[in-house]
Amino acid sequence: MQRIMVLGGPLARAEWCNACAMCGISETYVIADTATPAILVATLVHEAMHGRLFRWGFQYDGDRRGRIERICFKASIAFARRLPLSEMNSRAVIMQETRSQLDRDPAFWTSESFEARRYEALRQVGIPE
Repeated sequence: MQRIMVLGGPLARAEWCNACAMCGISETYVIADTATPAILVATLVHEAMHGRLFRWGFQYDGDRRGRIERICFKASIAFARRLPLSEMNSRAVIMQETRSQLDRDPAFWTSESFEARRYEALRQVGIPE
């Protein structure tokens, strides 16, 4: 990961941009009261794993999206397990949120579902149909 940019607009918590080796992270996510440094780093670990997988030749397409996300979420879990005892609250949040992502219906990761979420996010910021 060569850069991290905090961005406004219709973004999930964070997204990997392979063309510029960058993680874009949502401003609302960064400034939220619940965003501890450990939670933010777990998100960056997830996105960095996307970058690693791209470098290894794994394309983020409909057929592989669910498997790739599982790998990236497991990287976040591995990070959380290494947190010191002083970060147990953040660790619990990371583990709970990550496990809920791992339990998602596989249909959530289809290309159609992925695109529908992107279009809805754009509509929420006023982009016309």
